[in-house]
Amino acid sequence: MAGQNFTCSLVYFEYRSCSGSWEWCGFSTFVPVSPPTKYRTKTQQDTAQRYTISAYLPYNGSSAGNGLTLSAPGRITFSASGTTTNWIVECHFSGSWPGSISVWSPNDLVFDIDYPVSAYVYNSTPSQGANAGIHYEPLIVGSSTISCTEDCNWSTNSSAPFLNDSALAPIAQSRTPTALVFTNHLSWTPATRTYTLTDEYKRMAVENKIVADLAACPTNVWARIPQSAESSLNGSTVTLRKLGYQIKLPMTEADMVYSLSWIVRYSNDDGSPAGEFKENRTVIGTGFEVTTG
Repeated sequence: MAGQNFTCSLVYFEYRSCSGSWEWCGFSTFVPVSPPTKYRTKTQQDTAQRYTISAYLPYNGSSAGNGLTLSAPGRITFSASGTTTNWIVECHFSGSWPGSISVWSPNDLVFDIDYPVSAYVYNSTPSQGANAGIHYEPLIVGSSTISCTEDCNWSTNSSAPFLNDSALAPIAQSRTPTALVFTNHLSWTPATRTYTLTDEYKRMAVENKIVADLAACPTNVWARIPQSAESSLNGSTVTLRKLGYQIKLPMTEADMVYSLSWIVRYSNDDGSPAGEFKENRTVIGTGFEVTTG
């Protein structure tokens, strides 16, 4: 630091600080990103596909069905028809036989199913063929939204029904930072579950909230023990140390202009690049001690 006539003076830094913490609520990305970020809302959307089977069962004992287990609750409609006077088609679920359609009782059979089964039809007409069909119509499949506020107040909004969890393959079909998609096992009816993250909540927003809470500090006594401003993340808790510093000139000449310059360096723990910037300040000597604070 130099003043008029290139006069130099002894200087030193003084520091004081205060700290605060805040919970960084939200959901981490499905794929790591740098710097890490979170989202305050996660939505689950389930979908299921219908199917229709139409078949001619040419002889007694022939059957038809896709062998797929229902991924979601829904309605199964069995239908059948024949040209003989004694045609009979049995309607089956895996493990049960709820009824038959025949020349004597030709109406469709309709069942609302809320448990995982597969459906098939079976010709029990003596030595004759019959036509048969199965139609599966899934119910409107559910969605769920889980959200949190900056104050970590959580809420859930759901509409049922949901897919049977066992219907979904354990490995995601696709994955991005904000979307995760699962599809059905091959032995289940086609279905999809998609998770989506929205409402990004960056760490900087948490830090800004802590800074606002620390607006009135630091107010403690200045000390020459070196300190640094710091933001640290432990689990989901962000802790911030707010730093105040001043430059003290213990002895100055009255009306002398002192030009001060220093470099502020910073580094980050989230993968962001380190950096630095230069600060400048001019003070006027009083003949006594002077500070920049």
